[in-house]
Amino acid sequence: MALSNKQYDGLMDVYENIRRKNRLEAERRRAILSAQDPEFDKINEEIGALSYEAAKNKLLQKKECQDDTSSQNDKYNDKMNALKKRMSALLIKHGKPEDWLEPVYDCEICHDTGVTDDFKNCSCFTKRAIELLYKESNLINITRGHTFDRFNADLYSNELIDPITGFSSRELAKTALNIALKYVKDFDTLPTSDLSETAAVKRNLFISGNTGLGKTFLSACIASDLIKTAHSVIYLTAENYFSKLDTNDEHSPLLECDLLIIDDLGTEYNNAYTAALIFHGINERLLRNKHTIISTNLNFEQIRERYTDRVLSRIYRNFTAIRFFGDDIRMK
Repeated sequence: MALSNKQYDGLMDVYENIRRKNRLEAERRRAILSAQDPEFDKINEEIGALSYEAAKNKLLQKKECQDDTSSQNDKYNDKMNALKKRMSALLIKHGKPEDWLEPVYDCEICHDTGVTDDFKNCSCFTKRAIELLYKESNLINITRGHTFDRFNADLYSNELIDPITGFSSRELAKTALNIALKYVKDFDTLPTSDLSETAAVKRNLFISGNTGLGKTFLSACIASDLIKTAHSVIYLTAENYFSKLDTNDEHSPLLECDLLIIDDLGTEYNNAYTAALIFHGINERLLRNKHTIISTNLNFEQIRERYTDRVLSRIYRNFTAIRFFGDDIRMK
């Protein structure tokens, strides 16, 4: 999961706020009991003093290399257990559960740190990361209701034959769905750009076809599934992509996210600058082994004319082409 430094720091701030909230709750509980019964403060002081004495003696024993420490440890343990029994009795006396003074945690697995004992991301961290990535991906409204089980190839004509591929509109749609499903399934193991020429499905997808054939829907299905597995996905229309990409920012989320989706490439105002930007974005993400999906109404020859041979070369060599053909299916 590729969180930016800013996103990661934001999640760590969330955990710090949770710990602060729970520390205040623990202090509130201790204050309540202290006000109800002075015996609480007395027991608490005895526990603190005993813990300090035990720690000090442990250091001395280690320094003096004493071997026979079991009897002293037993003595401290007996005293501590006795104090804990007195504290439990005090809690019961005032109608509190016996664990009322234990540390308060929202997550008992990681104790509100986001990291487990074996230094892996806790499940609560993964859940928060998914929610954050989904919120910041510009896909909340786009992916609503967009799932692969709603992609219906029967909406495409079996009679309309694509003159370029020789396949029917429906056959192309089924092929597109199969590639997309494999793309999601193998997302983390798809070959890098150096190996992608011979791969069945490459790290990047070039989805072309006329308006209303499901290009955006298919992209949104892919994005929705990947976000659920904690991958960072950014969706931008071509116009937004060109307005947001900063070629001087090496750590731009548009270059660092796991998957960048550029929708409707070719609808933006075109000039030499946009051609340079699309090349920079594609080339930089290839060098970083990041995934990119481009959807467009343009064919390869139009890509060449609009964005130069260099852009076409990068797409042709490193993208799996998905083609849609046929009539607009949106009314269907």
